[in-house]
Amino acid sequence: GILEGNVMFDNALAFRHVLCNKRARPTTVSFISSNSRPHMKLIRLLAAIAVCTSSLNAQIVTISSATLGTVTDGSTSKTYAGLDVSGTSMTAAVAPGDAGVFRSGPGSFPGLWFGSNNASSTYTFTFSSAVKFFEFYFTAQSTVAGRYSEVLNAFVTNGGSPSYTFTNVGGAAWDGASITSNGEGSSILGITAAAGQSFTTIRFSHIQTGAPVGSVIERMRYELAGSDAVVPEPQTYLLLGSGLVALAGIARKRKSAAV
Repeated sequence: GILEGNVMFDNALAFRHVLCNKRARPTTVSFISSNSRPHMKLIRLLAAIAVCTSSLNAQIVTISSATLGTVTDGSTSKTYAGLDVSGTSMTAAVAPGDAGVFRSGPGSFPGLWFGSNNASSTYTFTFSSAVKFFEFYFTAQSTVAGRYSEVLNAFVTNGGSPSYTFTNVGGAAWDGASITSNGEGSSILGITAAAGQSFTTIRFSHIQTGAPVGSVIERMRYELAGSDAVVPEPQTYLLLGSGLVALAGIARKRKSAAV
C-alpha cells in the first residue's frame, strides 16, 4: 500500500487518483509493504506520479447558476472574472443594436436569464483564453402553440471547425441547427473544436414570437485549449525529485555492499 499522512492506499493507482485530484501542500509519501524491495517501492511511486502529470491540467470547468446569476438586471453585458486557476474570464454580451437584455434567473430557473424583455436578439460569449470545448445548459425555453415560441439557432464560433452534441433534458429538440421546445424546454448543447483547434467566441440567436419572456442558461462548462499539456505542479516536482534522490541513494548503498 501507500501511506500519505495517516491514510493507507492499496496501490499506486489509488494514490495517483488522490495526487492528481488534490491541490494541497506537498506531503511525505511512503510505500508500506513487507515483501517489496525499497527500489521497487520508489519505482511504483514514480510511475504513479508520471501518470498523474499527463492529466494534471485536463479539466472541464463549470460556471454555476449562482455565478451566472450575478448579472445586473436589465444589463446588456456581463464579465465573469477568475473562472479557473488560470484566471480565465468570459464576457456575455447582447449584439450591438439588439434589444435583448440579461437578468438574474428567478428561483425556479436560476442562472443567466436572457431575452427577458420579449425581444429577439443575438448573444455572444467571449473567453479571454482559447477553449476547445464549451457547453450550454438551457432551461425555460417556452413554446405554447398559437401563443408564443422561442427558438435558439445560428450557433457559431470564431474558429475551431466545431461539432455539436445535443441532449434533450425535457421538452426540447435539435435538428442540427436549431433548438426548439414544446412547453418548457430544457437541453444541453456541447460545442467541441476539431482536433488541434480552438475558439474564443460562441454566438447564437434567440428568436421570440409572442411574449414568452425569455430563456435561461442554468450552467456553462468549458475546457481550455492545450489543457492536456503536461505541466506538473510544484508538489509533483518535489515528489519526483525526492524519488530520484532516494533511488540514487539506494544505488550507492548497493554499490558499497558489492565492494
